[in-house]
Amino acid sequence: MAPSIHNTGVPLPKPPPNAHAVRVKPDITGVIFHVVSAAVMVNGFKALLQLGMTEWINTQGFKPKSSILTFVSLYLGHFQFLTIDGLWLTIVTCLLGGLGEMLPGVSILRTIKRAFLLIALPVELTISTIYWGLILLAPSLIVPDMASFNNDTTGPPSSSSEAPQLLRIPTWIDVSIHGVPAIVLVIDFFIREKKYRAPVSTWGAIILSAIAGLAYSIWVEHCAAYNDRFPYPFLPADSFPARIAIYAGATFFAYAAFKLINGLHA
Repeated sequence: MAPSIHNTGVPLPKPPPNAHAVRVKPDITGVIFHVVSAAVMVNGFKALLQLGMTEWINTQGFKPKSSILTFVSLYLGHFQFLTIDGLWLTIVTCLLGGLGEMLPGVSILRTIKRAFLLIALPVELTISTIYWGLILLAPSLIVPDMASFNNDTTGPPSSSSEAPQLLRIPTWIDVSIHGVPAIVLVIDFFIREKKYRAPVSTWGAIILSAIAGLAYSIWVEHCAAYNDRFPYPFLPADSFPARIAIYAGATFFAYAAFKLINGLHA
């Protein structure tokens, strides 16, 4: 009779410390968190489209060369802005997170969502920091002048209402597109995700930050070539070296913000 391993006195190997039991049931709390978060952000974007300024923003987008491109120009006008690019990146990340919580057995969904989170989290931290910092300290560098839109300064108060000569949007829309994405991703990362480990947290973060920074730099320069103006007042149209410095600084800030947040994770 073959000896039983239970009689040998040899202890069974322990599972690795970071091993987790495979979850097979949907996490309803996680699904609700991700879906509601995405819905809030989509609702904020839809409300932004319905504001009177939308026609003005559309004129700052690509000038369609045919009727086929007329519909595309509606969104490219808004998609000049890093805020809107980051907003939809965060929405996709949340939807992937909700789908992964609904289908926990499909591990590829969690992998894809963590890849999106690795990009979206530092991008949104950068957007929120720059936007709210400038709103408080130098709003004219981030909010367009009302003179470039129309002469009507009436309307709902917003977080930038201390500068009445500047274009204003309702506070709840302001928060839903400039604040909610970063808040949601930080909560998601600390409550529902594990921290990133090397090499993803080192070389992976460096490479993705550089790619994201370079991609938006090329995109915004391309849009400006069509529009003869930049979407943000703090981008000097007459100084390419200054814009390069701003792009590089924002990219470095995104990487540093990720390292700080990831380092704070248990």
